[in-house]
Amino acid sequence: MLSALVPVMTNDRKFPAEDDRTRIGPQAKFPSPDSTMRPAPLPDNDSDKTRISPGINIGGPAPTPPAAAGPDSSSHPPFADEQTRIMRPSGPVVPPPEDELVFEAKTAAGPVEKLLTSGRRLTVGRDPSQDITLDDRTLSREHLVLERRGDKVVVQVLGLNGLVHNGVSHKSATLEMTAPASFTVGGILCRLRRKDDADATLFMADPAQFAGAGQQQPTPPGGDSRPPAPPPFPGGDFTGAVPASQPAPAPVFSPSGGSAFDDFSGQSSWEDPFSQPTGSARKSRASSGKAGITRYLLIGGAALLVVLLVAALVFFFTRIKDEPRKTPPSAQQAPAPTSAAVAAPAAPAQTDADPKNYNQHGTSFNEAYRYYNEGKYTMACDFLQDIPATSAFRERAENLARQMGNCTLND
Repeated sequence: MLSALVPVMTNDRKFPAEDDRTRIGPQAKFPSPDSTMRPAPLPDNDSDKTRISPGINIGGPAPTPPAAAGPDSSSHPPFADEQTRIMRPSGPVVPPPEDELVFEAKTAAGPVEKLLTSGRRLTVGRDPSQDITLDDRTLSREHLVLERRGDKVVVQVLGLNGLVHNGVSHKSATLEMTAPASFTVGGILCRLRRKDDADATLFMADPAQFAGAGQQQPTPPGGDSRPPAPPPFPGGDFTGAVPASQPAPAPVFSPSGGSAFDDFSGQSSWEDPFSQPTGSARKSRASSGKAGITRYLLIGGAALLVVLLVAALVFFFTRIKDEPRKTPPSAQQAPAPTSAAVAAPAAPAQTDADPKNYNQHGTSFNEAYRYYNEGKYTMACDFLQDIPATSAFRERAENLARQMGNCTLND
């Protein structure tokens, strides 16, 4: 049974909720046809209290709903508390994602990039089986091992040529670096940076383009007092205010006398180590090249002097060894023969009985005299001893034996 009727708007008429003539039930009474239906009077502040809520009440205070039987309200908190409870996370809090770190290397074949993730070890070397291959003869087959630990990268050096960081060479060592950082392995410049590093990928438009775009802005039609739209952004869509012109950044130059192993972590952009230097860097490199040429010339001259000195010593000792011994003082008193070869006498004082023996004795004397001039006195004495006392060459043989001083002829 309905205890009350909900007020309903029908043909701009309001029907009261509690009226004996409209009650439905055993004792319900209906109005007579001639009776006039009049709406209940409205309060003065009708505009202030008109509301729509459960059990629609127009023009009066909202009725208090009866307490309905149901489950205990203590087991179910109010709607606000229930909504707050639903919004709470049911699982563990997920940490924010890590920044993406990138390993970069500039090689002769082109740049090499590799993303570093936590918990993964990457090997670097010139062998094709490595995770990161750098084709350069100055690197070992397995030169480095990279392992990311949070925001830092642990670098293990395995190569023979080691690693140069901040001007210090490290071999068979383990380093911990924080991006951005740069180092050199062999002849290759490497870098650790964040992938979203704005300094590494910043491209600025020319401020003159903004000025030109502002001058070319068309004049609005007459009668339109609205300000003109901002000029289009050069190179793409743009919404918003035009940024003020900014001075161009000053160029970054390496310090005079710097080397390829300097730390480039403080620079605003990547500098190609294979690009041609300009300005003071080119002058510094030219002066260092001249100094290197001078050093090479000095080293070459010193090496040439050493070679000449060694050759002179070898020639000197070889000449002393081959030089014949000097004639003893006793032999120098006797006059030496005037001719190298002794011809047979036309009329010898003594003649050999056999002409064959005569020729043989002359040949022996000539050989003895030749060995005497060469300083080989023992051989010369042997040939002189072959000349008998009856030979026509005996007298000359005795003279030559006396010049040698230590040669005795046979009787």
